[in-house]
Amino acid sequence: IIPLGDALAIQRAEAGELDYPKSRLLGSIAFIVTSYLAGVLLDAYGAMTVPIASLVFTIGIALVAVYLPRGRPEPSAQTKNPFASFKILLRPRIGRVLLAAILIQASHAALYNFGSLHFRNIGMSDSTIGALWGLGVAAEVALFAFYPRSVSPVTMIRIGSAGTLLRWIVLAETSSFALIALSQT
Repeated sequence: IIPLGDALAIQRAEAGELDYPKSRLLGSIAFIVTSYLAGVLLDAYGAMTVPIASLVFTIGIALVAVYLPRGRPEPSAQTKNPFASFKILLRPRIGRVLLAAILIQASHAALYNFGSLHFRNIGMSDSTIGALWGLGVAAEVALFAFYPRSVSPVTMIRIGSAGTLLRWIVLAETSSFALIALSQT
């Protein structure tokens, strides 16, 4: 659902109907607040919080989806080549950049799926874990708000790769809250 929402937001931004950076900022703020509140609720009410919150949010998404604007008609299958967008991947630099970004995201799949369990196993409360996830998104917001636009996307991917490696080393070797919080940024 999230990639579909991003695609719709980008489409509306390109049409001048939406300020994408502000929308992304609001979404990030909502994530930070929700992550922290989820941790507080887990601390207070236990694991039953997860299916109840999932149900409430799913119903909320369904209700909001009813009021989403209709998309513009897409070209028919006869006029649109379904493989045309793959041509860009044949350009060596684009393919390498995309592959690097995919590998960075894939390396985080384990963290996104098991990070909370790891944090709990080293003694952190659920509210602290929620705050750690929120801290990561707050760092993302700060990065997009303040990084110098003169830094190329390729350089940002290289910095991200180095940060990914450092993050994994920290998470594997320490249970220090301060170092883990720093690695979340």
